[in-house]
Formats: sequence, C-alpha cells, structure tokens
Amino acid sequence: MKFQIDLSDSDQRLDKWIKRKFLKVPQSLLEKCCRKGQIKLNGKNTKLSYKIKVGDFIETPSFKSKKRIKANINKNDLRILKKKIINNIIYKDNDKIIINKPSGVAVHRGTKTLLSICDLLDELQFDSKEKPRIVHRIDKETSGLLIIARTYKSSVYFSKEFNKKKIEKFYIAILNGIPKKNEGRMVNQIKDDKNKTSITRYIILRKIEKKFSFILLKPETGKKRQIRKHCFQLGCPIVGDKKFLKKLDGNKNIKYNKLFLHAYKLKIKSLDNKKEDFTAPLPNHIIKFLYSHNVYIKENCINKFVKSDILKGVKKLKN
Repeated sequence: MKFQIDLSDSDQRLDKWIKRKFLKVPQSLLEKCCRKGQIKLNGKNTKLSYKIKVGDFIETPSFKSKKRIKANINKNDLRILKKKIINNIIYKDNDKIIINKPSGVAVHRGTKTLLSICDLLDELQFDSKEKPRIVHRIDKETSGLLIIARTYKSSVYFSKEFNKKKIEKFYIAILNGIPKKNEGRMVNQIKDDKNKTSITRYIILRKIEKKFSFILLKPETGKKRQIRKHCFQLGCPIVGDKKFLKKLDGNKNIKYNKLFLHAYKLKIKSLDNKKEDFTAPLPNHIIKFLYSHNVYIKENCINKFVKSDILKGVKKLKN
C-alpha cells in the first residue's frame, strides 16, 4: 500500500503514523516489517523513528485495520450541537480554537454518548488545511474552557504543555457544604489512577447560608475527575454531582440537573511564546443559583484574585 504525506500528518514518527492509520498494529510487527524492508520511505529502507515530512511516499504491507464502528447520528441533533458549539467559540487563531463548552456536551464519544464535539471536528476546520484535534478534555457535565488544536504541530505543542503542567487551569464550583479551612490543598491518592498523588488548591470566595460555598480551585495535577473526587473526599461534594454525592445537613444535592463545576480560566503560552489567558463567563445555572441566594459577585473580582498567586495564598475576597 502506498501513501503520500500531507501537511496534517507531517512531523510525527513513522511508527506512530502507521498505528494511527491502521488501528492496533503491534510495535513488534512494525519492527519485523521494517527489518525485512517491507516498510519503505521514498522507495528506500527507513527507520520507524524517522519523522515524516510533507511529500514523503510511504509503502507498507496490507495491514488489517479494525474499522471504527460509526453510530447512526441524528442529523438534526448534530445540526443543533454544531450551532451551539460555534456560538460558544470565544477565540480562534491559526493554531487553536477556544470553546466555552456548555454543560451536558461530551468531548468524546462513550458507551452511552453517541454525539460529541469529536463529531464536529470537520465542521470546526473552517479555512484550515488540517483537521482540528482534541488535546485535552473536561467532563460532559462540566462547563467551560476547552482548547482544540487546529494543526498537528499545535496539537503536539499543547499536549506537551498539558503533560508538563505548564498550562494553568482555574475552576469555579459551588460545594454542598463548607470546608473547615477557608483555603488549602487537597492531597489524595486516587486509587483508580495507580495510586498517584493528586493535588488541588482551593480558596472559598463566599459562604452561602451556612450550607454551601462558592469556591475557586486550581488543580496542580490532571487526574480523571480529580476536582470532583477531591471535593467529595473533603466532605463537600459539588452541587449537582450525582456520582460523588454525600447528604449533608439536609441539603438536597440530587435535585439539581446540572453540575456546578465550571472551567473558568486558562493561562497558556502560545506557540510563539506569548502569554495568553482566556476566561469563560459563568454559566446561567451557577448565576441563577447565586442570585437565588442573594449572592452577587462580579467576575472582575474573581479575576483580580486569579491574577494574584493562589499558590502562595491570598486574602479572602471582599463582598
């Protein structure tokens, strides 16, 4: 089989490209084919570590590829989701798209989720020559900021930035209960993640009727559902969290249909090393909750707090 490399596939290792092209081809088989000269680059033997470039011709054996099963997606549902996501784009340049993801929208497909942002990647290509790529995720129930890379180069860059913890993430949440300390670190061994330590810093912005707390969080690590697990283990689960739920002082957490967790701010460095930060306005369900409890906090007050250093501890936000 012969293939020519285009811009969307350039600058990646040959073996990684083959594995993406043919799902679940084992590395041992690739190494065997390479030794026998069955994998060629521009008509010559090559190494699997070679980084392919635009215009390269690749020859491979006819690997059997497991086909992805495409679920039947309702076209009207897809059209509604497309409109919702495009209307929630808050920034776009040549390298990335920043989306304020609504609560209830999945980033990836799952067993019980047939429709996701991944199904819209063709629609989000716009004028780019490459198909955009997902570089991180937030839970379906969580609202807020999501970065989508517009090129392979930017996808590699942002993936590395997330892995190196160089991207600062700030979340807003309303907790069912009030932590004993106004600010602190939540440190736990998350058992289903190979017992690796996970850390989230937090500060209470407002205590609400001695029952709830309006809180700002900054995860230092990026474990699956980390913030939700930490708040649950703290004894103050996030309002609306039906998976991590505790009944506290008669509070009825289960009645809320949405999760009160919002990916509020991202601080990043662009590919040309410029500092950038993005903010997603609080969603309506959080605003309505605050107003119903006579709590009025301007977002510029939260931003002033974020700009100070949460890692060193900050004075309590004034009313």
